[in-house]
Amino acid sequence: MVAELDRQLGHAAVVELTMMVAVENERSRFNSAMGLASQGFSDVCELPLAEAGTISR
Repeated sequence: MVAELDRQLGHAAVVELTMMVAVENERSRFNSAMGLASQGFSDVCELPLAEAGTISR
């Protein structure tokens, strides 16, 4: 999967994407450890959730 991403996006973009995934993972773990909960925005979101396999490439 990473090789395909590297082919499509380029090495620099894959490095940046990896960094952003790591940042979001750290943020999520920190929030959980500090007891910070969801603000409930998804409970009132009017956008429909995407179904698996419907995202076009």
